[in-house]
Amino acid sequence: MRLIAFSMLLLVLSISGYSQQNRQLTGKVIDPDTQEALEYVSVAVYSPADSSLIAGGVTDVQGAFSLDVKPGTYFIRLRFIGYQEKVLNDVQVGQAGASLGTLSLDLGEEALGEVVVAADKLAVRHQIDRQVYGTSDFQAAVGGTATDLLRNLPAMSVNAEGEISFRGTSGFVILLDGKPIQSDAAGLLNQLPANAIEDIEVITSPSARFDPEGKAGIINIVTKKGATDGTYLLVNVLGGAPSLDQHGNARSPQRYGGDFTFNVKKNKWDISLGADYNRNDVAGYRDGQVETYLDNTVTSFPSVGERSYKKENYSGRALVGYTINPQHTLNASAYGGTRVETRYADILYSQTRTRVGEETPFDALNYFNMNERERRSRFFIASLDYTAVFDNKSSLTVSGLYEYTDLTGPTRNLNLDPLNYADTLDYLAMDELNPLNGTRINVDYVLPLSESSTFSAGYQYRYLRHVGEFAFRQKILGTGEFEELPEFGSDIDLFRTIHAVYGEYQYRSEDLSVTAGLRVEDTDRRLDDHGQQRSYDLQLLNLFPTLSINYDTEKGITWKGSYSRRIERTTTSMMNPFLSRRHSEVLEVGDPELLPELVDAVEVGLVKNFERHSVFANAYYRRVRDAINRVNTVYNDSILLRVYTNAGVSQVYGAEAGADLEPTDNWKVYLGGTLYYFDLQGSAVGQQVRRNSWNYSFNVNSSWNLGSDWDLVFNLNYLSRIITVQGEDSRFFSPNTTLRKSFMDKRLSVALQWRNMGLGVLESNRQRISGSGEGFFTSTHYIYERDVILLTASYRINQLSKKLNFTKSEFGDREF
Repeated sequence: MRLIAFSMLLLVLSISGYSQQNRQLTGKVIDPDTQEALEYVSVAVYSPADSSLIAGGVTDVQGAFSLDVKPGTYFIRLRFIGYQEKVLNDVQVGQAGASLGTLSLDLGEEALGEVVVAADKLAVRHQIDRQVYGTSDFQAAVGGTATDLLRNLPAMSVNAEGEISFRGTSGFVILLDGKPIQSDAAGLLNQLPANAIEDIEVITSPSARFDPEGKAGIINIVTKKGATDGTYLLVNVLGGAPSLDQHGNARSPQRYGGDFTFNVKKNKWDISLGADYNRNDVAGYRDGQVETYLDNTVTSFPSVGERSYKKENYSGRALVGYTINPQHTLNASAYGGTRVETRYADILYSQTRTRVGEETPFDALNYFNMNERERRSRFFIASLDYTAVFDNKSSLTVSGLYEYTDLTGPTRNLNLDPLNYADTLDYLAMDELNPLNGTRINVDYVLPLSESSTFSAGYQYRYLRHVGEFAFRQKILGTGEFEELPEFGSDIDLFRTIHAVYGEYQYRSEDLSVTAGLRVEDTDRRLDDHGQQRSYDLQLLNLFPTLSINYDTEKGITWKGSYSRRIERTTTSMMNPFLSRRHSEVLEVGDPELLPELVDAVEVGLVKNFERHSVFANAYYRRVRDAINRVNTVYNDSILLRVYTNAGVSQVYGAEAGADLEPTDNWKVYLGGTLYYFDLQGSAVGQQVRRNSWNYSFNVNSSWNLGSDWDLVFNLNYLSRIITVQGEDSRFFSPNTTLRKSFMDKRLSVALQWRNMGLGVLESNRQRISGSGEGFFTSTHYIYERDVILLTASYRINQLSKKLNFTKSEFGDREF
């Protein structure tokens, strides 16, 4: 397979000598304000005699176009979504062709295939292969993180525990400025400042050139932009008011931080620096009930107490770009820092044991459990990218990334006498050491075949080694010493190597776009369990076909349809073959033979544009084979065992819709939501499973321009009750309001935010999670603070006009 991969790559590269015919009409199209290249601009060449179409095509990712025409005189029409049409008359094409140089399009009121009204960037814009959500309309997230922005997207939802799902699943891949990274959403997005984000792009049916991971598709985070020429500086600071809803906890949450981005560009050099610090704690409370049924005895242990988080991270990053000449560029970047998340669960348990058929308990025990789990990540990532553009307009990109991450996670679990905390009933400690090394190499080649079609091919190599050392100890009461519990500890090594090749054909005309591709991946995975002296091997050869069709009608409607096959790979934590104690009620174990999920996804949809408004609707179907679920069984009468397992086949039938409205010149409203039917059939922990339900979520975002540089934004995120493999999660919602004032020609802005509005009566920012199975029942109400008040300030020097492609984690974020 690997020999085939390299042979295909050499074959593709050998065609780089191909050259197109003379008499080419060439040019490049840019945005006049940002100076960025405009992709997918429609370019049509007409005969002045009868206005017949001679040739047509669209611009590529560099904004360039190249059309084959006979010598003569023509007029040319350039059209692009949201921009004014441009017509060039009396264009002369000679025997050697003609170059129109760099052309610009001005923003306009007409919307062709992307939602733009009166040159104002709306909340959602529809491009040929993605939906783009601008962050400027979601000011409730200012000073927060990327997670706060994602809450507002029509098919996105974030529950009380901070778990992010898209169209009902937590499986999607993150891109940063178009660069693939394999990262867990909760890890990466909770760290990335919302202030640094320009757009969020949702790619639900990616082409073959993208990694096939992620059940629901790809989320591309587009960062703020730097200066085209000269110096650019962006500074943000955040401060939070004292908590108004602390639930009587022993700890007071702290919220403050800041970040800056500095960019200087001169001649061939482009240098960017950035750093950030963020402390954003969460005060929480939980009220739970667990019952187990074992040996004719019902054990009940209701609980109440604190469940809070301390969240702190800081990092520094640098990017150096050098343009050797217009055909060759180099970019090098480095990123390093520390991220710490500590969960505190100080819970009072009231445990009773009652024989079946009796009402009076025969045994009772009250104990106070202090549980502290810390996840710390120290990381360093470096990348190097090289791009070459050849005379025939083909391009070659070679990129490499290396990451070293040191993951640690000490957990302390103490049971104390609630009347005398100095009296320790039990003390368990688990220490984790998880160094990780990852390497990624990409080679991508793009060859124009004609003015309307291109062929792309590439090779990708990925390697991961993740070491796990886990020590589980129990304190010997009455002494200061601990004894090892070997049945709970282990040392493991995970090795994973992936070789991938892909080929993709793309046809683009003024009205029709077709992309068809095939990706082949060869995966070797080995998990060595040194404690049991056993290895688990998995070898996979997978095909990932993709097809996407988009058609624009003359009536302003865009139709689209797509199919893709994807994969959701297992993380190391899901495969750990040993027991670990996360908190008092639960032991957790992975499955070293866990299979990845294989996904087939189909989508159809349309976009309709009006003069001042836009609506869109999509229908989607997703089938997941070897669906991975987390299920509980009874370990003993007061502890549940949590297991990761392949639980059969799940299917989702869904529809999403959104409307971008502008009722008045000063009022904009965005409405979006999704409704889907979830069905799971299979078996888990030896039991047949059949679960299904209708689920929905919706978002409302309304912004008012109050005049004198004052803006008011209100948004509401709502997630319905959801059926899980063993129970259900209750509904969850969060309303937020932001008032912003701009100064100094909008270079300085100050925002006052009111998050998780409760007013003492709304049940916002809280959720009940319940489950049941053979021999147990559990229900926990997670109650997090409401009425959080934040003040943010942002200051920038110079305009924005280019992307900053800072390196982000390829491997470690997924394991955090």
